[in-house]
Amino acid sequence: MAAGVIVAYVVLAVIAFIWSGRRGDVAAIMRGGGDERQRSIDLRATAAAGIVTVAGAVVNIARTGGDPGPYGVVCMVFGISYGVALAVLRWRS
Repeated sequence: MAAGVIVAYVVLAVIAFIWSGRRGDVAAIMRGGGDERQRSIDLRATAAAGIVTVAGAVVNIARTGGDPGPYGVVCMVFGISYGVALAVLRWRS
């Protein structure tokens, strides 16, 4: 199932890249480049995805009576990577 999800993600990413005309905002963000506005869009989208992930964990905890399930692992990885990135970026600036 994991391999199928990876393949689907890659296929959808290629479709989004081609659909954006290879020069649009989505393409610039996917290439890792882009101007300040495009990087801001990417930053806001990443923050929204993080909020949705945490909300999923909260909903799962409420539904199961205390067990976050797989959302707990995702939130743990998110929290650790956020903390490390925050420390590294703070140190670099």
